[in-house]
Amino acid sequence: MRLIRLAGLLALCLGAGSAAAQTIRTGIWWFADTEFRDRATWALGRDERGWVWTATVDCAPYGATLDLTTFSSPTDYATGSVTVVVDGQSFPLPAFTDPYVAEPGWSAPLTPQVAEALMSGNRATFVTPTGRFSLGLNGSRDGISRVLAECGPGRLGAGVFPPPKPETAPPPPAPSGGIPLIPMPEAPAATGAIPLIVPKPAETPDKPVPIPLITAKPAPPADAMPDILSATIRDSCAPGTAEVKDGALYRGDLTGDGQPDHVLNWGRVTCHGVGPAVTRGAGYCGAAMCSADVYVWPALPPDRPTISILHAGISFFPGETVSIRTSSSRIGPVDWVWTGTEFTNPSR
Repeated sequence: MRLIRLAGLLALCLGAGSAAAQTIRTGIWWFADTEFRDRATWALGRDERGWVWTATVDCAPYGATLDLTTFSSPTDYATGSVTVVVDGQSFPLPAFTDPYVAEPGWSAPLTPQVAEALMSGNRATFVTPTGRFSLGLNGSRDGISRVLAECGPGRLGAGVFPPPKPETAPPPPAPSGGIPLIPMPEAPAATGAIPLIVPKPAETPDKPVPIPLITAKPAPPADAMPDILSATIRDSCAPGTAEVKDGALYRGDLTGDGQPDHVLNWGRVTCHGVGPAVTRGAGYCGAAMCSADVYVWPALPPDRPTISILHAGISFFPGETVSIRTSSSRIGPVDWVWTGTEFTNPSR
């Protein structure tokens, strides 16, 4: 599965040898909004493989929840247990995993005893059915107490925890404004311009619908690239349909050679009519980050990206030394520089 393959990529990129991993700070508890949460507290830790895990305390219908996530979480609903070990004292907790949430992992109610241990201890180890990791507790008292003030400690009991198993995956959201669902074309578009996957506008003859994608123009050699990207999107979402949002495709000179380079940002692509594992980003998105495929002119072979960069946000600066900057609220900004042969992160 693409999601499983991406999980391995994420783990590798966030392992000890990556620049992103060298910039993250483990064992420090933060309280803020993240890509998918409001007013939560979290800290990063590592397991024995070097994989990055996140321990998050947030509010849920059953009170404060302790969520333990990494980039290889279970893909099916399951129940089990996790154990929190604080300074040698163990606290077993019932847990479940829901693969349909934005950050799938193991979730357990943060009981008063566990909350107090985490707020007053020095170091914690979290043991889940899929792995274990450790981290420090610097700043945990402030962050956890703020979550408890909003929703109270986690509660147990029949009908409270664990939540009922979802019958099916949540239905895809109905399109509202913007770009409607894009039917998969049966055959490649004709050559001669930049053929794109373009949504059919609603029948409003008095108000034409603008298309916020790469504008068609006479075809220099690099202009075949959007056709390849369109085919990539189509094939990745098959047999379903693709929703391509503004910003999914970028065109600009990122290497300083005067030729157009292209970027496919999977975070702006949504597949409908497929399984939940490939709905967001066609399977090229993980719990908190997505892949952006960068095609440097002339990309050889042209149907493969020069580099795939994981990000929670991405910006482009054509003509500048730092031409790509990626970001994550948990990791921070990462700058990418073209060396003449590859994109690298100078902080490596």
